[in-house]
Amino acid sequence: MKNKRIVIDARCLTAHMHGIARVALRFIENAALLAPENEYIVLARNETGPAILPKAACLSVRGCDAKLYGIAERFVIPRALKRLAPDLYYSPSYFAPSRACCPVVFSIYDLAYISDPRHGNILHRLYFGAVVRRAASNAARVITNSRHVAEELTARLRIPASKIRTVHLGADEAFGTDSGPAGIDGPYILNVSNRFRHKNTAALLRAYEIFLAKGRGRYKLVIVGKQNKAVEEIIKRNERLRRQVELVGQVNDERLVRLMRGAALFVLPSRCEGFGLPILEAARAGVPVVAGDNTAPAELFRSCARLVDADSPEAIAGAIERVLADEGERRSMIENGLELSKSFTWEKMARDLLAIFDEVLTGA
Repeated sequence: MKNKRIVIDARCLTAHMHGIARVALRFIENAALLAPENEYIVLARNETGPAILPKAACLSVRGCDAKLYGIAERFVIPRALKRLAPDLYYSPSYFAPSRACCPVVFSIYDLAYISDPRHGNILHRLYFGAVVRRAASNAARVITNSRHVAEELTARLRIPASKIRTVHLGADEAFGTDSGPAGIDGPYILNVSNRFRHKNTAALLRAYEIFLAKGRGRYKLVIVGKQNKAVEEIIKRNERLRRQVELVGQVNDERLVRLMRGAALFVLPSRCEGFGLPILEAARAGVPVVAGDNTAPAELFRSCARLVDADSPEAIAGAIERVLADEGERRSMIENGLELSKSFTWEKMARDLLAIFDEVLTGA
């Protein structure tokens, strides 16, 4: 694939680098290095895109403030594509136009809105059941990050397996590099999540209460990411949790690396993960992991994580206690995680995506 014009929809880029934004930025950075003979036109928000994106001769940025997953994008993006006349459109988010003047490749990271009724609301489920399904049926390729989600796409959205490609994500090299103190007093357990219910933060708090009741109060629980009001209320109503849990909110990349590298243990008891990027980041940082024994983590990270029933606070608490107490298991998980993380890189992700674009454009 040479001298092709590729439009990359990077409206997901924000000042705080959530998972999808990180995927978009790392692909753009690596694609510009790996295949600079192509022309990459990046659609990005006017307020954040120019400041975040790398500078390269093969890259140009076009401002596009149509809200991601809003009504306007369904009209704005097709018009932009008609004007730009690209060879291919790539969206690293869940959005893709149902109709376009060029082949479309886009990513679906998980189907939490459909598979877990506790996640989102009826509007989210309608969007996934109708808009995403239609976009996927018209796309040239649909990218996902685990075999588990690929199989779900076929079973739930009836996307032909021949159209789906699995591409693994990477972890920033910074997670493997000394980065200074985390700014937390004493040893701590780390969780990186968000306000969505499938992250199961409420169950983690119940598990942490059980853990504290066994006299393990020297370990704080530090939670990164914006949380919902239900989680905040659980903490507010419990005096011990108010003392022991630290909600640090959204943090920049440098702080996230310091928090991850300083943690005694990383815990992610999600009910649903399409990949589990924070688990990979913990593995790269040399931090043992406790995670839900379901979906992608069970497929990808079994060798470096203790996997538990995500719906059982007792099981989560027991796993936390065992990993913190068993130095042999901790050492084994750290060694396995460091080795496993070597095979997950952003460069490999970009190479895989570029190969898929070539497949689409050449009809191979």
